[in-house]
Amino acid sequence: MTSTETRPARAASQSTQGPDRVQQSVLPNVAERNKGSMQILPRHDGERRSLLAVVAVMCYLASLAGAGVIGIQAATERWTTGLTSTVTVKLKPQNDLRSGDPGFENSRLGLVIEAIRGTSGVQRVELIDKEVTQQLLEPWLDPDIIPDSLPIPDLIDIQIDPLAPPDFDELESRIKTVDSSAELDNHMRWNDRILSFANIIHLVAVFILVIISLTTVVIVIFATRALLSARQEVVEVMHLIGAHDAAIASEFQKSFLITGLQGGVIGVLGAIGTIALVSALSGNVSGVSSAALLPPVQLDALALAPIYAVPLVAAAITTITARFTVLQVIKSTMY
Repeated sequence: MTSTETRPARAASQSTQGPDRVQQSVLPNVAERNKGSMQILPRHDGERRSLLAVVAVMCYLASLAGAGVIGIQAATERWTTGLTSTVTVKLKPQNDLRSGDPGFENSRLGLVIEAIRGTSGVQRVELIDKEVTQQLLEPWLDPDIIPDSLPIPDLIDIQIDPLAPPDFDELESRIKTVDSSAELDNHMRWNDRILSFANIIHLVAVFILVIISLTTVVIVIFATRALLSARQEVVEVMHLIGAHDAAIASEFQKSFLITGLQGGVIGVLGAIGTIALVSALSGNVSGVSSAALLPPVQLDALALAPIYAVPLVAAAITTITARFTVLQVIKSTMY
């Protein structure tokens, strides 16, 4: 009799509690039953694998762009150093009867060399051999069709002091006093062109990196919204039982942190493999007659150190973007 009287009393008591009290008593029980099994984000799903693939591709492209900048910068430094530390004097062949006299030619070259050596700022003077000069023409002229009678100018390589370079106007004047046909090339025209080309490459690479970063941010925003939409019921339950917005956002940012690191590592490894392949192919190409036109790609592990930070940058971008996106969506939909 006591049990039958208790049931109506309990029902009446629950009916007087109101919907808020019922909700407060039910939701903790739901959370307690699902404790350990209810996760905001599953460990493995198609959306995260797709995002991982996209992040890996973006990091691969970013690593290649960064490696390209590093390679161009290293090559530019080598080229400009060689151009700014040397000048070249070209002596045109004489067209008179004295041109075939070895004594006259040696005397002419000797006077020019002595005039160069007497200029302050000159460290070394070297006459380039005729065979070396012919090799310089091979990329443009087939050596089999170059006649022996082809007039080839004499080239004099001058090593200058980079800290105290000579006065090029004075040097040219001294040379022309001995031989009016002599021409002085200080390579400044080529040096300026190389620096301009390198600056353009840097700007293009920076633009590419900015585009990749912005694209990654947009993709992470859409991916975060998609995951929030797919797990909306779980997020609402956790929000109703008292989970703070920051705690919910932290679950997403942990997931995206791991995704960013994994995608970054995959992208960097792929880029390193591509760079190694390009370096090997460049070495094969440089073995043929076009070596003077295509210098080999030289990128060692130390030179590529900046691209090793790509996974960290990718993780930072995905984590920060996911956190702000989750907080914004929760604020706009649940308040």
